[in-house]
This record gives sequence, structure tokens and C-alpha cells, in this order.
Amino acid sequence: MIFVYGITTAVIGCWIARSVLEKKLLLTPTSLDLAMYLFVGSQIISTAISVHLPTSIFGYYSRFHGGLLSTLSYVGLFYVLTNTVTKKQLTTLFITLLISASLVSLYAIPEKFHFSPSCWFLNQAVTTDCWSESTNPKYRIFGTFGQPNWLAAYAVTVIPIALFFTLDQTKKRWLRMLGLFSSSVLFLALLFTQSRSGILGLTAGLVVLGAVSGFKKLPEIKKWSLHKLNSKKVLKKYTFHFLLSLIWLGFLLVFGSPFTPSIATLLRSQNTSETVQQANTPQPVNRLDVGGTDSGEIRQVVWQGALQVWKRYPLFGSGVETFGYSYYLDRPVAHNLVSEWDFLYNKAHNEFLNFLATTGVIGLGSYLFLLGSFGYFCIKNYTTQTRSDSEHMLTLSLLSGVVALSVTNFFGFSTVSVSVLLFVFFAAIVIISRDELLATDAKRVKNTTLQLWQKIALIGTTITCLFLLSKIHAYWKADVLYSQGSKYRESGQSENSILTLKKALELSPTKEADYYNELGQAYTQAALVAAQQKDATSAAELAQSAIQNTSHALLLNPEQLNFYKSHVQVLIRLSLLDPQLLHDAQAVLAAAHDRAPTDARIVYNLALIEEALGDNTESLAHLQQAVELKSNYIQARTKLGERYLADAQYSSAADQFRYILEFLAPGDTSTLDLLQQTEAVK
Repeated sequence: MIFVYGITTAVIGCWIARSVLEKKLLLTPTSLDLAMYLFVGSQIISTAISVHLPTSIFGYYSRFHGGLLSTLSYVGLFYVLTNTVTKKQLTTLFITLLISASLVSLYAIPEKFHFSPSCWFLNQAVTTDCWSESTNPKYRIFGTFGQPNWLAAYAVTVIPIALFFTLDQTKKRWLRMLGLFSSSVLFLALLFTQSRSGILGLTAGLVVLGAVSGFKKLPEIKKWSLHKLNSKKVLKKYTFHFLLSLIWLGFLLVFGSPFTPSIATLLRSQNTSETVQQANTPQPVNRLDVGGTDSGEIRQVVWQGALQVWKRYPLFGSGVETFGYSYYLDRPVAHNLVSEWDFLYNKAHNEFLNFLATTGVIGLGSYLFLLGSFGYFCIKNYTTQTRSDSEHMLTLSLLSGVVALSVTNFFGFSTVSVSVLLFVFFAAIVIISRDELLATDAKRVKNTTLQLWQKIALIGTTITCLFLLSKIHAYWKADVLYSQGSKYRESGQSENSILTLKKALELSPTKEADYYNELGQAYTQAALVAAQQKDATSAAELAQSAIQNTSHALLLNPEQLNFYKSHVQVLIRLSLLDPQLLHDAQAVLAAAHDRAPTDARIVYNLALIEEALGDNTESLAHLQQAVELKSNYIQARTKLGERYLADAQYSSAADQFRYILEFLAPGDTSTLDLLQQTEAVK
């Protein structure tokens, strides 16, 4: 995202400078202007009334994409493209896209065979063993994208463009070969991601492509005869069609898909009906789903919460990119029963519901209107007789790509790469549909002398761009230092961590709350080390700095639930030096509970603090509440049983221990010992 900020700044700066040199604003109206203005307007209003303004402007920290600045960047690139790129240059742009997409696929495909280029670059290891077992790309490749579904979304968006180059008979042979190669490696990469949403998206895109083109060619198809279909002329004409079909079919038969088994699996499954059933059962597709809840079930729970958020903020939502804040007040109790129950969800895992929750019905409506306007102009352009067959096919490919992306986004959320592609596709349909020449296409008058106002404007533009680029670089450098500081703390180098994080804060133009929070954690680590070394004065000073920094993080962003948890963690760890800090921890955790009333872990930790403070009545009540919220919470049930046992409520204690042994952890020796102890005194 930071790279896109830099590119956008440079490109728009050049665009403004060119307007100055030509003494006119190079801004031609487009057919998507109304939709763009409504979409940007809704984003601005949602940002202005956001529950946390900085997040809505810059995006959720560490993810960045989705904030108002990212949207303005994409829209800015859209207008630069539509006002500077010609139809001929558009072809060159898409050739570049196919080459880069092919390289992306070739980088990722070896992961399927246990070879990771990323691992080689990081630590010169040839295999994928640099990844943990749960994230190992040999199960689901992701290449440079970090997550299989993100690579899949990119692939299904680009594949229709690759098909255009492959099937367009007016293209030169080398371009058709490039299209064939690109579409093949992208399809193979898609299969290796094992992404159900990606396969569904591509299927939807191909259905649209086939249905629309087939409807137009229906009269021609009716005139076909078997004799003509068997002729060498037809075979030669559709050679690339046949090659592409054979390659894709071969990949499906050899490697299978999330919905279809490979031919090897089918052959192995002929022994028994049981193995046949197993072979036809779709394999887990989410890296986090191994041994956990199905991703579809988790999505349904999160979607319910998203709808509840929308009901609280019906018109303009809780604010752009604030789902990670607003969701937890409406988080369904059922979320406690899935394997990812303790994860922070900063997206609704449905692009459309995410828009609904964070930008309301106005924001979602404007987004759908933008997509609908694009679709309308695609169909309009496709049915315009004055366009060439090549332009018709490219138009249909653009529509197919956006449909495919939209389907994947329905089951997930957009990322930087596909969002850039989306707005490039928006610009492409405008460029293809344009009949008149751009102002930039006209023959220019060569002026050798610049007027004073031009010089001033050019100098001002240059200074502004350099200033913005310096801030963007500082933003990036601060993020790098923040990452280094976090790694220092994790490795126990608290002194280096503190120094590095302070540098990050000095550089950061936005003074991110995350930096203060991480710095507080580093100070806590240093304080405990000083206490172990019997340096009471230093320990007290460091502890005070720790509390100040995590408190400041909360002050900067009181909507971020993780900052409450981090502050409580700091207070609990430092209570070894000052037991009175437990009272502060209790107050902070109670505030977190108000913001996330269904979070079972918060309730459980609150019970532990209350027990440490001697408030057994409140502790018992919160333990009971934790078990009610999460019936499979082993730690809470064990603690509740122990509390009942200490209060001589033997039957209640035995019930908790039996539940654990019967439903949660059969054969657990520690629970069995507790049950036997309870029955002995009962």
C-alpha cells in the first residue's frame, strides 16, 4: 500500500506538471464519473463520522488497504489512466500485466512441490520448511501474496485478460502464445491455492464470458454444420481454443481441484465405497482450518455480527475500515465456539458486508452502483456495432474479470493488488469506449519559453511531490523500524527494542498507537529484568514508562480492543513489582468487557484478577459467565470446578470435571485427579 502511495504521488505530480506545460487541465469527463463521485463521497462522509478517524483515513494498521487514502489513490490512478493512456498503450499495459502475472505464478507454483523461493531468499533453505506446519505453502501455495485466497483472487481477475490474448485471432502469434502461457500458469497456480472462492469466482467469470459471447454468436452457431466443424479451416481457426482446453483439462485431471478429485485419487478410491466417498469430499481449503472449524461456518458467524453492526450504523456505517472495532460489541456468542474464537477480525470476510458495516447502506449502495455502472457500460460497449471484434472481446474479458473478483470478494475481502486491478479495469472500459481523441492525443504546440506562472506552478508541484514522497518514505521506514523493534523484544533484547521503537516514533508522521503499545511491552520486559538484577530504582522508572506508553496507545485509539488487553498484560506483569496495579488491571479489563461483552477470554481473565484481589463472589460470577459464553472453555470450567471445590460445593464441582472428561478432554489426568479428589471429600 505504501508503494502505491508513492507511485500515485509521482504519477499525479507528473500529470499536473503536464497540464501546466500544456496550459490546460488534462481532465476529460468519463462515463463512470457519477459513480466515482458518489463512491468517493460516501467514503469521505463515513470517514468524517468514523468511530476512529485516523484508522478510517490511513486504514487498519498493518493492513493499510481500505482506508480513505487508499481509495483516493485508486481513484487518482483511474483518472490519470483515462486521461493519458490511449487504446494502443492499453494493449501494452495488459501485456505487462500478463508478464508480471506469469512471473508471480512461476514464483508460487514450486511451493506445491515443497520448494519455496521465499525460504531461499530468507535463509537460503530450498524447501518450504521455513514455514510452520499450519502455514506451509506445500498444502496451499501463496507465493508473494501471503495467503492462498489472495493469490487466487489475483489469478481469477487476470485470467480473463490472458484468455483475451489467447483467443483473439487478430493478435500476433507471439501475443497469443503469451496469453496461452499466462492463462495456463495462472490456472495451475489457482488450482494449487485450493481456494474454493477462487474456483467459484473463475467459474462465474467464465459463465458470464461464455453466456454473453454465445448469445451474440447464436445466429452464427445455428448455421454451423458438422461438415464445417470437421474442416481443417475450422480446426486451424480454433487451434488455441483446443490447446487451452486440453491444458486446463489436463491440469484438472492430474491435480484435481477443491471440488473435483484428481484421476490418481479416483483410481485409488475404487477399492471400497468408503474411499470413494473420501476422495470426493472437498479437502480443507483454509490453512487455519486444519483441525478446526470450517471456514464457511466461521464466515456465517462473522456475517451475523456485521449485520448487527450495520443496524447500529445504518446510513454511513461505523467508519471506513473500523470493522475490527465495531464488530466486538455485536460479536455473536457463537463465535466463542469456533476454532478461531480468539482471533481479532478486522474484516467481515465478505467485501459487501464489510462495506455495509463500515460505510452503511449509502457506502454499499455507491459501491454496487459503481460495479453496476461498469457492467452496464461493458454491455453497452459490447453491443456497439462500431467497435471491432477485438474491442468487443477485451470488453467482455474485463467484465468477466470483475465478476470473478466480485465473487471471490463475497467470500473474503479485497487486497491492494486486486484493488489496483479493479480500477485499472474501470479505466480500461472508459478508454475502449472512447470515440473522440483525448486532449493529450492532439498535436501539441511546442513552446520553448515558460511563462512565470508556469514556472511557479511547476516548482510548487515539484516541492509538494517531494514533500509527500519524503513523508511516505518516513512512514515506510518507521514501519520497518517498528517490525525490527518487535523482533528485538520477542528475542529478549529489550534495550535494542526500546531504542529502535523510539526511532520509529520519531520518524512516523502519524505517531501510530501500535508503536506506543509495543514500546510499552518492551519497557515492561526491561523493568522485570532490572527487578531481577535488584535495581529497584531503574525497575520503577522503566515500569512507569511502560504504563505511560500503553496508556498513551489507549488514549490514541480507545476503540482497539487489543490495546486494552496489552495494557492489562503490562499491569499484571508489573504487579510483581507493585501489587496495587492489579486494581488498575481490573478497571481496564472491565472497560474492555463493556466493549466486547461476549468475549469469553476477557471474562475469564477478569475472574482471575478478582480472585487474586480476594473478591471471590465476583470471581465466581464471572467464571460462570465465561462457561456460559463458551461451553467448551476447558480452563474456565476447570477453574470454576476448583472454585466450587474450595467453596465446598462438591456436586457442582464434580459436574464441571465430569463435563470436561466426557465432552472436552477424555482421559485428561489432571481433571481426573480433581474429580477423584472431589468425590473423596463429597
